Amino acid sequence: MQDVVKRVLGVLYVITLFLSATLGFMFMQAPFIPLLYFAPVLYKDITNFMISTWLLLPPALNKVLFNTRVRMFGTALPTSGWNLIVMNHRTRLDWFYLWMTFLVAEGNPLSVTRAFKIVLKASLRHLPGFGWAMQASRFLFLDRNWERDQEHLTDSLDNIAFKSQPHSILIFPEGTDYEPKSLASSHSFAKKNNLPQYQHVLHPRVTGTVHTINTLVHAKSLERIVNITVFYPDFIPANEFSLLQGRAPGEIWYFIDLIPLDRVPGALLDSPPSPTGDNNNSNPDQLIAAFLKEIWARKEAMLDVLISEKSTSDPATDNWPEIKLCANHGILEKFILGYWACFILGILYLICTSTIIMSYCFAVTIMVIFISVRFGGLDKLEVKLFKERNCKNV
Repeated sequence: MQDVVKRVLGVLYVITLFLSATLGFMFMQAPFIPLLYFAPVLYKDITNFMISTWLLLPPALNKVLFNTRVRMFGTALPTSGWNLIVMNHRTRLDWFYLWMTFLVAEGNPLSVTRAFKIVLKASLRHLPGFGWAMQASRFLFLDRNWERDQEHLTDSLDNIAFKSQPHSILIFPEGTDYEPKSLASSHSFAKKNNLPQYQHVLHPRVTGTVHTINTLVHAKSLERIVNITVFYPDFIPANEFSLLQGRAPGEIWYFIDLIPLDRVPGALLDSPPSPTGDNNNSNPDQLIAAFLKEIWARKEAMLDVLISEKSTSDPATDNWPEIKLCANHGILEKFILGYWACFILGILYLICTSTIIMSYCFAVTIMVIFISVRFGGLDKLEVKLFKERNCKNV
């Protein structure tokens, strides 16, 4: 009986997220797409605000339906400034569950989510509903082919930084999530490059992350690196089917280390020595790469201890004190749940009773398909227009 209830909750959860993402895009973001041509900065502000309300829905549902609890250790997450978040990629849903921290961190959750972006694989761009909303919100999609990705990543970051409030950008330097095939690939990479074989993380492929750091520094849009190590002590949600089955972690632990930019070797002209103490024959990119690899070595050591001792010790230590969670967002959480419930039911009613609204939804779908075929996606169209305006202003 308990399994049946979980599955029912899982189906309800996924349907709610799909409908909210799809209808939210169609009625809260799509009407403003013409602003891309006439008022692009206003378009960014509006679409950022619209997505901010949706990003708080999954964590609120996780808490209400599955009683998932977040614990954070180390330093409190920053709620302002330009931040690049680097995190180990344990499952396909790491980025999804990280949103739960928004409802327990200090500060205004809507302000944080309004300025939050993720670097994701390109296949997610075209997911109906979810992918459309992420395109309109300037999430960064990569093909995992550096020749194709480099220019798009640079232009997308420049567009995000242009006349914008400070953002937090999440990137996974490992490039893919941890699973048997990717672990075998990591072991092969380690053997080929005479590196230790990791068991709990993948060796980071740092080219994209180094480029992201350099691009943001050049745009004067990076203040710190936020190093997060995620650990699932009771259940690891491997993929989206876990959501559909109503299987969710009971707890998620986040270990957070804030690294000011002046402590990142190679990021600034007066950067400190590399972690190996050898700056000879090292260019800035090599220094940043070595710094990121050292971070991953520490993640591997930390996770090795956590996995071996998770049933016998508390994760809070002098080096990783537990962060007191903010309990002041209960009213906002209830508002988010109520707002989206009313929004979904109201729009569905209009679609079922109004030919005009149904025709509008059909027209938006055709428009998105056309933009995807013609330009590669809304995000690519926005970047294309951004580059054209910059060329005219040069």
